[in-house]
Amino acid sequence: MPRVTKLAQEMGHESAGAYDINNGFDFTTKADRRRCFEELVRMDPDVLLVSPPCGPFSIIQELNYPKMGQRRAVLMLAEGVSHLEFAMKVYEWQVRRGKIAIFEHPDRSKAWEEERVQRILRMLQVERVRADLCEFGLRVSPGDGPSLKPTGFMVNSKHLARRLAKRCTGSHEHQVLEGGTRTKQAEVYPPGLCKAFVKGL
Repeated sequence: MPRVTKLAQEMGHESAGAYDINNGFDFTTKADRRRCFEELVRMDPDVLLVSPPCGPFSIIQELNYPKMGQRRAVLMLAEGVSHLEFAMKVYEWQVRRGKIAIFEHPDRSKAWEEERVQRILRMLQVERVRADLCEFGLRVSPGDGPSLKPTGFMVNSKHLARRLAKRCTGSHEHQVLEGGTRTKQAEVYPPGLCKAFVKGL
């Protein structure tokens, strides 16, 4: 999450950067998952934010699966499960070390129903909260109104949970996030959410 790490550095915190495809880590491969975990062990982070791709678990994608060829649908879902399993592995590792862990996924994502996620939610001090990103200033384009984008966070910090648990006040209309371009643009965390992360931590 480049915006979060950049803000953390500006506020005087050290950052190990992001581990994703843009930084040379392809988590569909066992080698890169192992390499990432080895680096995390070496870095010993106080805070870990994991956000695996949501596409395979989205409601829209669930409607699209029957329209795909069976092989393509199976491969896509298998890739999503692989990403999620690795995210939960490093999340649990972080929590068991007594350090802060954050998992982010759309609030309506089917990933929340997966047993591997439910099991970690049952861990002591781990809780799930919902953040409506319009309350953190999410606007896809400068001329747009705020976008709701209900987002779920699994955290093991009460201070952070309080910062993130903001629901829409209903005082404004929302810009609908439909279409590939708008949905993709909305993946970027708004500045208000980045500040909530850093101040809450």
